[in-house]
Amino acid sequence: MKNRLTDASKKYQSFIYTIPFMLSVLMINLHFLLGSLYKPNIIYTALNVLASFICFVWAAYSILKLWIDNSGFRRQLIRIIPVIIFFSACYLIAFARYGSYSGLLRQAKSCILFAPTAVLVGGLLGVSRQETDFFDKAEWFTVFSFPVAINYVTMLFTDTSPYTNGGIGIANYMHLSYAYMPLLFILAIQIVRGKTTFLWIEGQKKSNIIRMVLIVLIWMLILGCATRGTILCVLVFFVLLVFYAIYSVHINKASFKRLVLVFGIIVLQLVAFTYVFTPKGLARLERVNHFTESLKSGEVETAKDSPSVNEYGLDNLVNNLSPTYAVDLENAGVDYKTKDDAWIIGHTIKDRVTIYNLAWKEAVKKPLTGMGPFGFMAKYGNYPHNFILELFTDLGFIMGSAVLLVILVCFVKLFGYCKRDVNMGFMLVLLCGYLGYLMISGTVWNQPILLFGIAYSLCYAPSKKTKPAEE
Repeated sequence: MKNRLTDASKKYQSFIYTIPFMLSVLMINLHFLLGSLYKPNIIYTALNVLASFICFVWAAYSILKLWIDNSGFRRQLIRIIPVIIFFSACYLIAFARYGSYSGLLRQAKSCILFAPTAVLVGGLLGVSRQETDFFDKAEWFTVFSFPVAINYVTMLFTDTSPYTNGGIGIANYMHLSYAYMPLLFILAIQIVRGKTTFLWIEGQKKSNIIRMVLIVLIWMLILGCATRGTILCVLVFFVLLVFYAIYSVHINKASFKRLVLVFGIIVLQLVAFTYVFTPKGLARLERVNHFTESLKSGEVETAKDSPSVNEYGLDNLVNNLSPTYAVDLENAGVDYKTKDDAWIIGHTIKDRVTIYNLAWKEAVKKPLTGMGPFGFMAKYGNYPHNFILELFTDLGFIMGSAVLLVILVCFVKLFGYCKRDVNMGFMLVLLCGYLGYLMISGTVWNQPILLFGIAYSLCYAPSKKTKPAEE
């Protein structure tokens, strides 16, 4: 039994590298096929917990076996331990101060399910140097992405029902678009790499045509979700990919031409969807339209806040609101998301510029210690939607800067080897594609991909030889 388990783990281990990026899209489609996507029930929770637990055990087993079998990797693998300790300590401090109120508990559940696996897999990929396997195996998930993608895009142009307005059942529009985003990244990278096969299909021309069709389908889904963060991430990714294609000495002219073609299709599709084929009645497009209209008037306003926010004033929120206001309301059984005077809570501040100003004021108020891990969320029931501001707000400028410095060093380390190791360079571009998400959405306390990237960089050691992009 043990030998069979070892053989199976070794045979399929390369699939584990894709898990932090692809588990969400796999689970969404599995729920859809089982009929539990439109009607949330215990199946949703059970499947996520079971799949996440299996992935974690698989990753932990792979790391432990590598630790035992190869002493040369121990010095590299041990570097991920401080990352796990730091984030665990921050969560423990937050739980000790605020208890298990829903804002903290919600982030903790997701972090526990995905973040430890992401750290382990990042370290495993860093020492094993199997980026080629990562890109090749990730393409298999495009097969599993078909059901929901086709269903959503079909509804997009025929129905514009509440499911298209808000996502598909429990898969809200934001979850849906971010789940499919890495698939688009992988397909574009495979085209640039010049892979001559797509799964079992031989021939570069046929393979790239299939990839192009899939990119159009997935990009249409993302545009239909109208998640501004995802759209920004996709555009940032392609710009970085173009620059890397120019920078890398291993990418040939044919690869660069293919990249320009894909980028052109992306831009053309964006313009066409925005001005020609936009389905009527998509609720989320109101926020996009509000943003574009504000730019025309010379302002930057991502959404419309309640007039009461300006009436009360951000300085009053910072100075007069209890440091645990959101926690106190929730402990008292008050649903502050629907409360009449809920405009004084961060959940009702929709405009990014407003919440950024609020976060900066809180950071300046306590520049040395910050508000503590999850401090901003404990007070406002929301997070700053910018990982740099959140680090400064929650940890203070000294500790926050130290964490940012670690992230910057990790980036610089990988960037320094881009010309020497082309596949690692593609991995770096993939990770940087999430930069838009980190800057305008999400919280630093629940970012599996960020933790994956840190662990990957810390454990990465350059190979002695590298191959140019495939013809």
